[in-house]
Amino acid sequence: NYLRLLKLPDEVQLALKEGLISMGHAKAIAGAPAEQQLRVLKRCVKKGLSVRQAEELVRMLSETPAQPAQPEEEEYPESYSRLVELLEPCFSQEISIKRTKNGGGRIVIGFSDDKDIERFIERFSQRS
Repeated sequence: NYLRLLKLPDEVQLALKEGLISMGHAKAIAGAPAEQQLRVLKRCVKKGLSVRQAEELVRMLSETPAQPAQPEEEEYPESYSRLVELLEPCFSQEISIKRTKNGGGRIVIGFSDDKDIERFIERFSQRS
């Protein structure tokens, strides 16, 4: 298990060494696809995710089928980024926007427990 951690990107190893994440977080990050590991690290540090939440995030990222690489502008217009920025403070999990080939899409909001759902309802009920 320790050998797996040595294969993590330098940024993850440094965060572990500096105490920004725990060994459990590092193990969860090691389970993420290589191209997603830094994204998971940043989310763990920024949101203060628990190990369980980090594992859930990795599970969500691993289940999402990889899309062919496209230019960032085509895949995620600025309006998508703004929407994600508006929604992220309401949740402790990953939020993503998936486009379909016909121009439609869906918003995917992860949650770790019923408290996340209650927090969402409370936050958006206040705005109406």
